[in-house]
Amino acid sequence: MIPLRGHHLVCLQFFTGQGYDKPFQEMLQDLLQRAAGDLIRITDGPDEVCQACPYLKGERCTHPETSDAEIREMDRVALEILSLTPGAEIKWPAETQARLKEGFGRWAREFCEKCSWRPACEQAPDFLALINQTGKFS
Repeated sequence: MIPLRGHHLVCLQFFTGQGYDKPFQEMLQDLLQRAAGDLIRITDGPDEVCQACPYLKGERCTHPETSDAEIREMDRVALEILSLTPGAEIKWPAETQARLKEGFGRWAREFCEKCSWRPACEQAPDFLALINQTGKFS
């Protein structure tokens, strides 16, 4: 069972491979293939995606544009929107997609509007559909 942290439950819904180097892109594609139709375990800290990130130092994100506290706040809000708690299990991606539809407006308002990854997400049809549904960025 693959562990994922809160904001990855949301953001990986829109992964298109853009903005990443080839090894990281291949790792994410492999992870999503393994996860498809399976249960995901919710974690409250670094997950398998984080383990491949050069900004992970111990249990903390050291990305220069964000802080570990910001990442953890994203995780908290994502789990709140999805009505999940650490340790819970959820079917990927069907259950997360269904739960995200209701809270996506909040997510877009709080995080997508200022996110540097937004141009990559805007290449994903599911992202654009949710944006159109919620009226964000228009």
